[in-house]
Amino acid sequence: MNKRYAEFYTISNKVKMFRQENNLSQKEFAKRCKITVNSLSRLENANGPVSYNLLKKVSAGMSKKLQIDFID
Repeated sequence: MNKRYAEFYTISNKVKMFRQENNLSQKEFAKRCKITVNSLSRLENANGPVSYNLLKKVSAGMSKKLQIDFID
């Protein structure tokens, strides 16, 4: 895996695992996050750019804080 995108795949996996562990369909979880199913699918599949606003909405839907950090 390209190191540059490793963190993005981690985020994608965490979102998908959260949704599945809570027995939510993509449609249900997208509604909960106030995003489109298409946006959620792109995030879960690490397919395309992800905005800060999208991550904020998803973290709110997960009832979690969003923390972004720069790591060497």
